[in-house]
Amino acid sequence: YGHQAGDEVLVQVSALLVQSARQGDVVSRLGGDELALLMPDCSPEGAERRAHQIVDTVRTHGITVGAGHVIRVTASLGLAHAPTHAADLPDLYAAADAALYVAKNAGRNR
Repeated sequence: YGHQAGDEVLVQVSALLVQSARQGDVVSRLGGDELALLMPDCSPEGAERRAHQIVDTVRTHGITVGAGHVIRVTASLGLAHAPTHAADLPDLYAAADAALYVAKNAGRNR
């Protein structure tokens, strides 16, 4: 579908993240096809529940690209919790990034 379609996928998936965010959450694009959702004051269990909901929402939501083509995409997520996995932001990012690659290597859509 090309780069323009890829950009449209990022825009629409970002919108899904914004819709799922609570007040105080922060949605950000890290670069490439990586997005982040920071969830202050969220327990590890709550974050895991939300992650599953986000994966399901992305998987079931049709993304319209190009001349009205509807495609389905999947998402892989990496979770990290402070202070469980890291004490500062760089280490937290590294822990989430490592978890993301574990999810991708396990078959994506996780």
